[in-house]
Amino acid sequence: MPYKKLACILIFVISTYITKAQRHSALFAEAGGSGILGTINYDFRFKEDINTGKFKDGIGLRIGIGLSPKYILDTIIAHHPVSTKGITPLFLVGINTFTCLDYSRSSGSNIEFGANLLYAPKNSIADKKGDFKETSRIIPSLNAGYRFQSDVESGLLWRICYTPYYLDNKVHHWVGASVGYNFN
Repeated sequence: MPYKKLACILIFVISTYITKAQRHSALFAEAGGSGILGTINYDFRFKEDINTGKFKDGIGLRIGIGLSPKYILDTIIAHHPVSTKGITPLFLVGINTFTCLDYSRSSGSNIEFGANLLYAPKNSIADKKGDFKETSRIIPSLNAGYRFQSDVESGLLWRICYTPYYLDNKVHHWVGASVGYNFN
């Protein structure tokens, strides 16, 4: 199963960066959003500001994993053409940036923008929402929203984003909300 290899790589990358970069990373759960149903995410900043030594702004990487009901096609029962059996993992990777809204007071208010790719294995929620092609898919999405994350101390992180995604030659409008912990 190819998603087991992908999961092992994802766990390795996350554990490597957690040990190296805890000062400028975050762990959060997202409902809706780029993972369509929801994901557990880890993100971190690539570069610190050389003047302040902090990771307020800049480009970062986001890695996430989610679960989706596994859909199977049931052609015998006409009234219920789709049924669920088990769960399947979803994998998310994204590039994001956020900009502090108030540099003078270090309020933690930020504007966040990002681009993400969701790997949805065969018969996951992506097939149910789409045309049920029974194939694995890569689903691109964007996010733009508000993020509260202190750049001074570790603590609560929360965010709310508009996250449109592209599936079956259409843009689907979607939103997400997250809560988690910021490591400084």
